[in-house]
Amino acid sequence: MKALTQGRYLGRDGEAALFDVGLGATIAVRILEGDIGRVTLKPQDGYRLDRGWSIAPGGLEPAYEGRPRDDLSGFTCPQARVSESGGKVTLSAAGLSAEVTLSPFGIAWRREGEAEPFLQDRTTQAYLISPRTGALSHFMARDYAERHYGLGDKAGPLDRTGRRFAIDAVDPCGFDAELSDPLYKMLPFFIVDGKAGAHGVFYDNLSTGSVDLGCTLDNYHGLFRSWKGDDGDLDYYVMAGPTVPDVVRRFSWLTGGQAFAPRWSFGFGVTSMAIADAPDADARISDFVAKCRKHAIPCDSFHFGSGYTQIGQRRYAFNWNRDKFPEPLATMKRLNKAGMHTVANLKPCLLDDHPRLKEALDQGFLVKDSKTGEPAVAQFWDGLGFHIDFTNPKGRAWWRAGIETALLDHGFTTVWNDNNEYEIWDEDALCD
Repeated sequence: MKALTQGRYLGRDGEAALFDVGLGATIAVRILEGDIGRVTLKPQDGYRLDRGWSIAPGGLEPAYEGRPRDDLSGFTCPQARVSESGGKVTLSAAGLSAEVTLSPFGIAWRREGEAEPFLQDRTTQAYLISPRTGALSHFMARDYAERHYGLGDKAGPLDRTGRRFAIDAVDPCGFDAELSDPLYKMLPFFIVDGKAGAHGVFYDNLSTGSVDLGCTLDNYHGLFRSWKGDDGDLDYYVMAGPTVPDVVRRFSWLTGGQAFAPRWSFGFGVTSMAIADAPDADARISDFVAKCRKHAIPCDSFHFGSGYTQIGQRRYAFNWNRDKFPEPLATMKRLNKAGMHTVANLKPCLLDDHPRLKEALDQGFLVKDSKTGEPAVAQFWDGLGFHIDFTNPKGRAWWRAGIETALLDHGFTTVWNDNNEYEIWDEDALCD
């Protein structure tokens, strides 16, 4: 990788400060709100991915096609002041400032009235890029007393300090709750809390990568933490806090907030692969309902394992195993009568011998291998298969119709989208 150690101030781009950092790349520093800053690196040939799907300020949801990376809608973008002195350029607005040192290039963020930065890049090689592979790295100085939280699904203590984690999403059934990594959900967002208060950093990058929160010790650089992306763009947001709740609220606002789930979903729910996988699954469900009644156990939802879709030992989306469930609607009615909402396990992949695979091939809505034009092959639970491309309108329509006719019309309340980690390792795989 190449280190971007020297910066040259190019002037303003609207309310942003723009810097040439070498190799034809530029870095833009912006203050979007009084407590949100943003740093974006644009390579010589433009962004690796010119859009994103994570940023939705105040609930301004992006389109299916994504939000253009340079789109600033939803942000107030307060009027900024820029000053230059002693090899430093300072951008300030609405109580937040970013002091950019040109040599070696690095950024320090301060809240109004505070002498010390709450976040600053390390002084040795803070930004690295690989023109050959597209990989990126960002290194920040770390105080020994700082604690780190976040990153989505991660095993071990809530405090992530001193560990390195993969930014990736896999289906690690039976994982070790202390040491396994990665797990199901990945989120390149972390909160830092220390004597300078709390702040958050979110990387708008969907590639695999890693976050190091003090695992690596290197005598050349002092204490640091880092984010690395295997590809994509360096585009990160800084949330100034100064408390952990402030950071959480702002991150929620930045990414569109969270819709409330239905009340029943907060109650006790049960799922067991052993029930739906069993040859007498319907009878086992009746037995479970009877035992809940006998022991006065309140149960708000029953989640079907994917065994209801089996043909032999393999699982097929939208297929009903009628040997196990002769009358699905009658099964649902028994559960509903017992006060349980029903949830269907559904896997967004079609095995290579799926009974309805021809429909998907004819309509062309599977994730494709860009070199051959054929569906990109992925490893799945029961063998090889192909992922539905939900960026393709035909794929969304076919999936919706399947949910309605194969599941909701049979009495299910809703679906549980399982195995949506999309573990596609074909580097030539391409969405619509």
